[in-house]
Amino acid sequence: MKTFIAVVFALSVPAACCAQQVGRLDLTYDRFKDETTVTSAIEPPRVTNNPHVLDMLFGAYFTYPGREVKSAPDKVTLAFTVTSQEGQFTADRNPSLIILANQKRIFAGHAERARSKVLSNGLVIETLAAGVPLSIVKEIDSAEIIEMQLGEIEFQLTTANRDSVKEFLTKTKLTN
Repeated sequence: MKTFIAVVFALSVPAACCAQQVGRLDLTYDRFKDETTVTSAIEPPRVTNNPHVLDMLFGAYFTYPGREVKSAPDKVTLAFTVTSQEGQFTADRNPSLIILANQKRIFAGHAERARSKVLSNGLVIETLAAGVPLSIVKEIDSAEIIEMQLGEIEFQLTTANRDSVKEFLTKTKLTN
């Protein structure tokens, strides 16, 4: 989780790691753990139902042993960073993630609130992460219309979002 948050907020990579940019992907190798984390910041989606949400960042990541992907992971973590006028996940820290892929309902599990911060101007930044089976991420890639609901927040993925998911799957060779 730390690696993804560091990438989203553009914090420095720990000295034990080596980061490399590949397109919109970040590959971070931790030589002490002998593992690599692949992170993709996906274009921000359009929130459709909540006027209190000012911004939402969306990304995906997974970690694998060593420096080279030898097999596809079982799960990919989808991460959401929500900036709002009031905390959206204070009552429900583990909201459901529901996906409509071409109107087919997919329950993708529950997200966990990984971080929450109240800024001096009163805005609240919350980061949530959900481990989603790779098969569901592939369904997101193949669908023409993707809508998601994270707790009470609804949003639709744009063409740029879907292109980012496709790039993530293609460049990490997870499309097979």
